[in-house]
Amino acid sequence: PDLRKLRSDDEMDKTAVSKEAGKQLAEKAKEAGIENVVFDRGGYVYHGRVAAFAEGAR
Repeated sequence: PDLRKLRSDDEMDKTAVSKEAGKQLAEKAKEAGIENVVFDRGGYVYHGRVAAFAEGAR
């Protein structure tokens, strides 16, 4: 699914959108031949949207 459609969908919460964004990033990375990635949370606490993004990318 297109991430823009997910953002405009009122039924999707921010955490679900973050998880889907992580999944899409992982797919694009695999297509580009990237196998290993290090996730730097940038000082943000590892919960909520940050955790959902990382879990989606796994």
